[in-house]
Amino acid sequence: MINQLNTDSTSLEMSITGLDINFNQMGLLIKAVKPNQSLKCLTLSRKKIPDDKGVEIARNIAENTFLERLELEGNNLGPGTAKEFAATLLKNQTIIVLDLEGNNLTNTNKDNSGIRALAEALKQNTTLTQLNLHNTKLDDECSSWLADAVEQNTTLIM
Repeated sequence: MINQLNTDSTSLEMSITGLDINFNQMGLLIKAVKPNQSLKCLTLSRKKIPDDKGVEIARNIAENTFLERLELEGNNLGPGTAKEFAATLLKNQTIIVLDLEGNNLTNTNKDNSGIRALAEALKQNTTLTQLNLHNTKLDDECSSWLADAVEQNTTLIM
């Protein structure tokens, strides 16, 4: 799988949802995605990915110019990942679908900074069309920031 990513010989979609993969292997896979020019959709759902690995994923995706869809539903991502994806969305011009459903992006409303950063980035991003934040522990303040961002963003459908 990693060899395929390194040689741009993957199919257009890759899912590791049902595979038993450890965090070291995950790290290698994410680093291989950064320069890859063959993968359009990557699904890393329900892999218990912690917040620090989510930050690493976002940093590597920021530099990728081919990946269009990233699904990270049902992991252990948090505010750090949300903040890093905010930075990613300001750089990356190819991601059109980002699924963060089922992640505690606010640390149960103890840290809304990642959502605030994400909302600010959405005001400027013109490529993302779908963002799934269902069941991510957002409070009214987060909802307000996101509503304001959606009003200003002409491409996003939430």
